Amino acid sequence: MKRFLKPGILPWFTLGCGGLGLVLRIWLYSGVDHKGLLPVGHLGSALAYILTALVFGVLFLCVRQLNPEGEYTRLFPAGFMGAMGCVAGACGILAAAVCQYVSGDVLSLLSVILGFAAFGCLGKIGLHRLQGSRPSVYAHMLVTVFLLFYTVGRCRGWGSEPQVQIYIFPLLACIFLMLTGYYQSALGACKNCIRQLVFCSQAAVFCCCLSLNGEHPLFYMGMILYLTLDLCGAQKEQTPETPAAEEE
Repeated sequence: MKRFLKPGILPWFTLGCGGLGLVLRIWLYSGVDHKGLLPVGHLGSALAYILTALVFGVLFLCVRQLNPEGEYTRLFPAGFMGAMGCVAGACGILAAAVCQYVSGDVLSLLSVILGFAAFGCLGKIGLHRLQGSRPSVYAHMLVTVFLLFYTVGRCRGWGSEPQVQIYIFPLLACIFLMLTGYYQSALGACKNCIRQLVFCSQAAVFCCCLSLNGEHPLFYMGMILYLTLDLCGAQKEQTPETPAAEEE
C-alpha cells in the first residue's frame, strides 16, 4: 500500500477516479423524473460520495511525501505541455466568463471583465511556462479573483436548487480551484506550500471531472487540462545522479 501511495501516481490516479465518478454521475442523472429531480437513495449518489472520500484520503497521503521546499524552476520547468495547459485553462475561463453574463447585473458584468483579464493573465503564464521563468504573483492573484466572482455568481443559482447532489461537486470544484490559485500565488511569492498546492489542484481536477455532465462543461474541461498538464513537478521522482567514474 505504501508503495502505491506515492506522488508519482498523480495525475493519472486523479483522472481515472474522476472518470469513474463521472460515470456514476451520468448513471444518477439517467434517473431524473419529469419534475427534473434526481432519484432519492440512488446507489450512484452514495458511491460518488464514497469515491470522493477515498480520493481525498489518497491525495492527502500522497502529498505528505512531497518535499515542502523546491526551486520554482524545478517545480515548473520549461515545457510545451505546461504552456498548452495554461492556454486550455485560459479558454475555459473565457467560456465561463461569457456564460456568466446572463442577468446583466453588476456582479455578472464584473465577472465578465475579470474573466477577460484572467484569460490574458493565464495566457501570459503560459508564455512563462514555455520559457521556464517565474510569472508575476499578480497574474495568479487575478485568476483567483475571477474564480471567486465566478463562484459567487454560480452560488446565486445553486441556492434555489432543491437537491445538494446537483451542485455539490461544481461547488467543491470552484472552492478547490480558488485554493489552487491562492497557493499558486503564494508559491510565486516564495512560500513553501507545495503540498497544499498539489492537493488542492488534484482535488479540483477530480471535482471538475464529476461536474462535466452539468452546466459550463467547457470551463471544467479547460480547468482539467490546465491542472493536469501544468501540474507541479514536485510529485515526480528525482533521478539519482550517476557517480563519476574513478580516474585510473
